Amino acid sequence: MRHRRLVGPELESRFRRYARLIAGKWFLNIAVYVDESSTSQWAGVAGYISTVERWDLLVTEWQTVLDKFKVHYFHFSEFSNLKNGPQNPNWKYRNLNPSERNEFLLQLSDIAGKHTEIGWGVFVDVKQYEKLMPIWYKERVRLPWGFCFDRLLSLLFTEVDSLSYDKEGEKVSFFFDRIDPKSNRMWYQTAFELYDAASTYRDPFRLTGNFTDGSTTKDLPDSIPLQAADLLVYRLRQVVENMFVKQMDYQNKPIDRRIGPNLHIEIHHGQSLMDTAKLIERHKAKTIETGLLFL
Repeated sequence: MRHRRLVGPELESRFRRYARLIAGKWFLNIAVYVDESSTSQWAGVAGYISTVERWDLLVTEWQTVLDKFKVHYFHFSEFSNLKNGPQNPNWKYRNLNPSERNEFLLQLSDIAGKHTEIGWGVFVDVKQYEKLMPIWYKERVRLPWGFCFDRLLSLLFTEVDSLSYDKEGEKVSFFFDRIDPKSNRMWYQTAFELYDAASTYRDPFRLTGNFTDGSTTKDLPDSIPLQAADLLVYRLRQVVENMFVKQMDYQNKPIDRRIGPNLHIEIHHGQSLMDTAKLIERHKAKTIETGLLFL
């Protein structure tokens, strides 16, 4: 019996077919860390950028790990909830013992770092942000993580030359994890306005955007890249809180060596946040005109 040789679109993965419809060579996947229960003093935004081809490899390998450990999807806050998770019969990670949990996380981290070009993270001390930032700016970006997104866009555009990027012929498809325009209207509006301003006033990437897909929705083609972004933002938040809240010296753990060899992180706290607030005031006219703050 002769087997038919697959050709053309049949050889493409589901993710690559989806990417071809979006028409962007580069995909930027972003996740937000927000704890509105007041148990955390930090807010942050983080994400990875990579080519469609490398995301495609990430998706395939990531799904293999999920299948190997019999996990439906990865969401770091749920995964790390060892206080309440084991009491929930529907907790996705009940079948993992401590050794398997560690190996599962390390394998996902390795895949994320191996198949992404650059990772960015911006974090801000929420209480200090509310105290130090100019009122007009806080009203403009509405939320502390709006400030983080504003800064992440600046980092993205500043480092465009480090990517093998054809400014004339390529788009970047831009994805946020789970911004619900109904239940989270303020954040949706802020992210959309900053994204729209970036596309209008300073956009070497010719951005195309999607704000409402989710990392925990298995049927969406971009859910796994968003899971990778979720891993990045949550781990960076752990590091930031260990350093600034628990006053712990940074320890370069195996997960940190794997999540990305090319990470760029900003932490706005103390004197650095005071300096940023002064710069924001100095750039007030430009920010009001464009809707963006590119320091």
